[in-house]
Amino acid sequence: IVALFQKAVEENGLENDVTLAASFCIGKCGREGITVQIDDEVHVGVTRESFKEFFLENVLEKLK
Repeated sequence: IVALFQKAVEENGLENDVTLAASFCIGKCGREGITVQIDDEVHVGVTRESFKEFFLENVLEKLK
């Protein structure tokens, strides 16, 4: 899923607006999908299937 984030950031020209950083756990481990933190907001359960909608709603919409 990290590769999906990297690709989406590049495709949308957001390299100067979005910083991707990996972490082993931010207190929400053991769930389906990955946990993503955007600013102070934590989102759990992001999967390949839900990625596109998640990115649109939680990254692109917030950067507008």
